[in-house]
Amino acid sequence: MKKNKVLLVGNGINNVSNRLAWRQLIKGLIEHIGATGQIEIRNKPFPLLYDEIFIEAIKFKKYKEEDVKKFIADKVSGLKKSIIHEEIIKLDFHDILTTNYDYNLEKERIQDITNLKNEGIVIEKTYNLFRHNKIGNTNIWHIHGECNLPSSITLGYDHYCGYLQYIRDYVVTGTGSSYRSIMFKPLKEKFIKGGIKFHSWVDFFFKKDIHILGFTFDFVEMHLWWILAYRARMRYEKGISFGNKIRYYYPDQDLVKIQNKLDLLRSNDVIPFAINLNNGNWTQYYLDALKEIRL
Repeated sequence: MKKNKVLLVGNGINNVSNRLAWRQLIKGLIEHIGATGQIEIRNKPFPLLYDEIFIEAIKFKKYKEEDVKKFIADKVSGLKKSIIHEEIIKLDFHDILTTNYDYNLEKERIQDITNLKNEGIVIEKTYNLFRHNKIGNTNIWHIHGECNLPSSITLGYDHYCGYLQYIRDYVVTGTGSSYRSIMFKPLKEKFIKGGIKFHSWVDFFFKKDIHILGFTFDFVEMHLWWILAYRARMRYEKGISFGNKIRYYYPDQDLVKIQNKLDLLRSNDVIPFAINLNNGNWTQYYLDALKEIRL
């Protein structure tokens, strides 16, 4: 059981066995709310595009946000698992973070996901600092929400900004009266004094080695970029040594295309690691990356 290592996986692992691209899903959502021809996807950042769709839905079509998010949850819940999900579970991580809403990782251990229980110390309905499912000895943290609770799915700038606010309070100022049952002192105090108890997935970024795979790390992921930037600031401004490493895996053929992103990751103390994408064989790419992570 790998207790000192954490795996963070994104939607890339689903693309191995599924053809449901985000662009297709959004086109379907636009059609679902009756806004075909009114909303153009173009090259808009997804959270802002989602807000445009949602505003259109409530302004003219009288949809509620829960209806919009349920449409997405229903589509995503049909994604098929692949050998990559199986191999990830075989790695026997104690904690796996995922930005995916589906339960393909959980399905490697259980068949019925309708009765999954949120094991978080705080029972959240909107944000996902503490939400996780325990499958055997593995905690799976759906940091962008999950299908069984559509309101938790992180979409739109309002949701992203609110999420970042909660994360920043948890790390910098303490949570105060944000939660009825518990109050967290600032996580930054524990950097020096010790005693991090891993109540939230945020804790891992300051204490455990993290391997990031199948995640584009888009610049709209403001909450994750903030954590990286804050962590780097604490190291170089305050001289705090966290002792953990964060490694980002990417296809070698994308080097030029994502050079700006790799530069920023390096500046925030993330180690980029190229994996050969031989003839576009994504299954082999992920298997090779998992072999590297296993070491």
